[in-house]
Amino acid sequence: MHEDQSRESGLSLIHALREVWQKQELQISYLYGTKEHPEADLLIPHINLTRTPPEYVEHIRSYPHVVNRNVVDISKRRISTNLLSENETCEGPVIVKTDNNYGGRLEYRLA
Repeated sequence: MHEDQSRESGLSLIHALREVWQKQELQISYLYGTKEHPEADLLIPHINLTRTPPEYVEHIRSYPHVVNRNVVDISKRRISTNLLSENETCEGPVIVKTDNNYGGRLEYRLA
């Protein structure tokens, strides 16, 4: 467990929460990967992939208290019903999103 600044680039909600919790003098630890299994009162998984790999799902489920324990797939087709098919039309503005989180960039880098 360690705090690795290179892995924390960018702003996200989890980093804002960390700052609040540190001001409350709560102990915050980072765990990268699944090799270690430290005790924790609460686990907040923050995996920058569209689908959580099975070894992470198993690791996460071994903790008693987990935020969003069962959120293992955040693909757009999984979490949204507001989808247009190829031949459908829609009046007004449309936001185009890829099925994969962040355009699948992280999955592409891992492949």
